[in-house]
Amino acid sequence: AAIDRWAVTSAINAPVPTADDYWDRYPDRRPSTSSPSTGPSNLARVGYAVGGTLALIGAGALLFVPFDGPVGEYAAGAAGIGMWGLATQ
Repeated sequence: AAIDRWAVTSAINAPVPTADDYWDRYPDRRPSTSSPSTGPSNLARVGYAVGGTLALIGAGALLFVPFDGPVGEYAAGAAGIGMWGLATQ
């Protein structure tokens, strides 16, 4: 396999691309700056926190229900942790 010396020389002498070069080449991938996403609103955070707390309480209650298997406990616990994750982002 022959090495193209011109391609090697041009690659060595090429400038290092910047972030602006990337956005100029792919303008459709640029994140929107008109409405920055700062996470959920305060009302949504409260809702997630309340829902997460209720799901965690439900997971605790399922521990004491003798006829339920572990699937419900895991599902309620995972839902509660997920909602608290949304509330704190």
